[in-house]
Parts: sequence; C-alpha cells; structure tokens
Amino acid sequence: MRKHALRNGLVLLTFAVAFVGTLVLWRFITVRETTLTLGSVSDLEIVETQFSVRNWSLKPMEVKRIYSSCNCTATDYPKVIVGPLGLMKFPVHINPKGKSGKLVSSVIVEFYNQPPYQTEFLALITPRNPQIVHLGEFKAGES
Repeated sequence: MRKHALRNGLVLLTFAVAFVGTLVLWRFITVRETTLTLGSVSDLEIVETQFSVRNWSLKPMEVKRIYSSCNCTATDYPKVIVGPLGLMKFPVHINPKGKSGKLVSSVIVEFYNQPPYQTEFLALITPRNPQIVHLGEFKAGES
C-alpha cells in the first residue's frame, strides 16, 4: 500500500514539474476583451474605454508595439512589461468626429516572440445636429 502511494505521489510530482516547466518555456498571453460594443455614440464625443491583457506565463512579457487600424482610435502606453501572471489594462480613446454609421476599429498589441493580439471596438455613430439657440423675438428695426 505504501509503495503505491509513493509511486502515485512521484507520478503526480512529475506531472506538476512538467506543467510548471511548460509554463516557464511557453509564453501565454490572452486578451480579455476581443470585441467591445460601445453602443450609440455621438460624433462630437470622445469615447474612453480600455482592454486588458493577461500574461499567464512565469516570465515577464515586453510589449513591442501597439497600433490601431484607423486614425480615430488611439491608446497611450509607455514601454510596458506585463509581469508574470500579471494583468495590464490599456486605455483607448476613440474620436469619431466626422464619421457616421457603423464604426469598426481595432487596437493591435504585439509582444516579442508572440503573434499579435487584437481587440475590436464597435460603435454606431449618430451625427448631432447643430444646436439651435433661441434668442427671443425681435421687432422690426431692432438689432
């Protein structure tokens, strides 16, 4: 009975070491939000949102670059390292000025030695009519 328990313990320990070794060798990155639907947005407002990147490995991951699919979307990021088992949130600013209808924009994150990861932002842009200001009634001859 003791031999079986010892053998099973060694087998379990071997699998645990193999699993941890795999985590050390492989770098796992996931993007929590692959698509964010922002709903109806005015063409006069700047939308601020964010997306998250999780590093599931036991090694830090350095961001090589972040870029967007159009000029209306931007993210602020310094040279970033996502720590082991860490979560990093990236702010995104979407400026739909001059656009109307469906807007599809993407932010792509590239890490060294990893494929690029993409988050897509969807919004319905509704143009705002110019504000009409009522100044009261004027009588003829008045200015």
